[in-house]
Amino acid sequence: MAKGFREINIIHRTQDAKKFVKSVAQDDDFQKWEAERKSRLFNLFLNELGIFSIFILGLLFIPFITTPVARVIYTLLNIIFLTCFIYLPTRANKDFKSEFKDFYCKKVEDFFDLTHYVNSGIDKYFLNGCKLFPHIEKVYGDDCYVGVYNDVLFQAAEVNLIDVRELKDGNTQELNVFEGVVIMFDSNKKIESDTIVTPKRNFWIFNKFNMGNILIPIIFLLLINIPLISDCMQYGDSAEFIKIIINAMILPYICLFLIFFLVSLFLNRFTINDKDMERVYLEDVKFDKKFNVYSSDQVESRYLLTTAFIDRYRNLQTAFRVKNIRCSFFSNKLGNRIIFAVPTGKDCFELASLYKPVGTELETFYEQIKSIHDMIDYFKLNEKTGL
Repeated sequence: MAKGFREINIIHRTQDAKKFVKSVAQDDDFQKWEAERKSRLFNLFLNELGIFSIFILGLLFIPFITTPVARVIYTLLNIIFLTCFIYLPTRANKDFKSEFKDFYCKKVEDFFDLTHYVNSGIDKYFLNGCKLFPHIEKVYGDDCYVGVYNDVLFQAAEVNLIDVRELKDGNTQELNVFEGVVIMFDSNKKIESDTIVTPKRNFWIFNKFNMGNILIPIIFLLLINIPLISDCMQYGDSAEFIKIIINAMILPYICLFLIFFLVSLFLNRFTINDKDMERVYLEDVKFDKKFNVYSSDQVESRYLLTTAFIDRYRNLQTAFRVKNIRCSFFSNKLGNRIIFAVPTGKDCFELASLYKPVGTELETFYEQIKSIHDMIDYFKLNEKTGL
């Protein structure tokens, strides 16, 4: 029954998202933007095809170069062309998203009663108080939306949270603590204790590991070996060719993966420093298998984390397309707060993408904001009564 209800809810949300797109977009403008998107995508394809063709021709021509200096020059040129090949799709997508957001941002803000800020984030005072992260010294923000829903103020910001540690030699080192979206509500209801929800498999809490991050260094290692590869191709030495590929790509890839994994395993595991907080076991077995709940008050935590809350928690995961959202209920001198940390590993709150039909990202944006509204509705945060 619960699953059927959830499926019906998703269908209604999808229908509402399509209505939202129609309400903020004029048909003529939408058609123009879709035509512009297809035109840019086609031009990008031609540019990428041309650059890749030049790169391949450069590789084929290397065996005919005899002087070491000329080979070095050709290798550098190939690196430049490969860099352009990798960079252009990202640059083109970023430009299209930026122009589309400039055109539609005001309409979207008015629809949801939002205010958009660039390079802004949630105050580190709240982030350090929620007990979801190690100590935070710096907060770098990207897109930040501040809104009011049912008289409740909320913030949703893309952030990069940094801890600064002092080394023995007197220098400092910046460590990435978290990268993703942080959502914070003001709660008019009194929260007596601290309660947090965190994934069981929380090895990647620093959320910085991405196989794409080490792709460019490996490609660079491969390009350094181009002269050797060209010799193998010229003399037909397939065994030596395979050996070079393994040394230049596979072994470094495996080593870097193991380094990231071990660092994450031994340094980045979530720990509870508060001795007053203890493990809470919920009635929802599936949720309990995937998440750990800690609280300084067993009774209040169970009152907070009901079946209805868990359902909306999963809706939030669906909207942001992640499965490891963390949550904290806490109080401080400035009042009671509820914070959700969403380690997305990608840009959120986007209104368009060069690689998706116009309107697709708008629907995703709608689902993300409405999932925040659902949480406010669930807790009835506008009602000044006790939990």
